[in-house]
Amino acid sequence: MFENFPKVRPDLPDNYYVWLGEYDKATPLLVSIPEARTELGIYVWWWQAQGYPELSERAHAIYQRLAP
Repeated sequence: MFENFPKVRPDLPDNYYVWLGEYDKATPLLVSIPEARTELGIYVWWWQAQGYPELSERAHAIYQRLAP
């Protein structure tokens, strides 16, 4: 499934930890990216609209972890 994901930030390593549910690995990588929380908030809606509620829930879990 993830092999078709576009590489949005070529300056960063591939980070599929969010989508795999590996929150402890994802959080330290994402906390340093200023736009990460905003982007994940969009993914909460987007994955739900695409019919993937489990990925929406994972985006929401990290979204909450990145709260200021």
